[in-house]
Amino acid sequence: MSNRIYLTLLPLAALAASIPFAVKAQDASEALLAALRGGGYVIYFRHAQTESDYADQVSADPLDCAPQRVLSRTGWDQARTIGAAIEAKQSLLFEGAQGGMLDVDHGTYPFVTSSNTVAGGALTGVGLGPKVIDRVLGITKAYTTRVGSGPFPTELLDADGELLRKKGDEFGATTGRPRRCGWFDAVVVRHAVRTSGIDGLVLTKLDVLDLMPTIKIAVSYSADGITRLHPPADADCLAKAQPIFEEMPGWNVSTKGATRWEDLPIEAQRYIRRIETLVGAPVAILSTGPGREETMILRPDVLAAQD
Repeated sequence: MSNRIYLTLLPLAALAASIPFAVKAQDASEALLAALRGGGYVIYFRHAQTESDYADQVSADPLDCAPQRVLSRTGWDQARTIGAAIEAKQSLLFEGAQGGMLDVDHGTYPFVTSSNTVAGGALTGVGLGPKVIDRVLGITKAYTTRVGSGPFPTELLDADGELLRKKGDEFGATTGRPRRCGWFDAVVVRHAVRTSGIDGLVLTKLDVLDLMPTIKIAVSYSADGITRLHPPADADCLAKAQPIFEEMPGWNVSTKGATRWEDLPIEAQRYIRRIETLVGAPVAILSTGPGREETMILRPDVLAAQD
């Protein structure tokens, strides 16, 4: 029998090692809309020899990774389906599964993944041209983390790093492995803004810094006697790079759950504005806690759809 393509919903983390980019959609084609009924999942498709191959696996729970809907009896051309949704002026959101510095071409090679994780990877992954994208948002924490090996110039191996790890709950969701933590690295975020064409940032976990009396930002590196505003392409050179820090006073009050700009202490506001200046992109969305309601929209113009 001929192959049939099924749509399966998987947790985002499950895609990290297999697919560089996936897509979420709102008001897309009928098939996509029906499939994307669960929040926090992405589109994935697989092949089966016959419909009965998966008959015993079908489940209402997307966490079971079971097929939810047969999109086609002969195959699914995702470029055509998604392209039709774009032509119909429907809204789509493409979501990257890994950080920009893990990009195989523009990241900290060889400590990278096997694919392109910059924004352009979403387009090649689904078969669309660059002109269809209206906005690119970059998601970053108010400090820096890294999982696994590789150069990490701003890493903190002291009590401050442990405080960030504990307060930010920086442990792998599946393995429990502690993440490496450090001060905000404007050098790598500036690099990500350039390589992904980022229009605005989503800055998360601001509240994790609440108890820090002094906060540092890496504004450049010193490597091989040269001051660098962008990370060196050579991993060995990057491993030797020393961050050049700018210090700012902390705010020492809780920002957790704040939903208005004016509710933030002036020191926190200045910290955010300094990040914007250093990386060359505005903070469009600010998160002050894990809840959906603990979020403020700072730049609705950045999020607005283009005509």
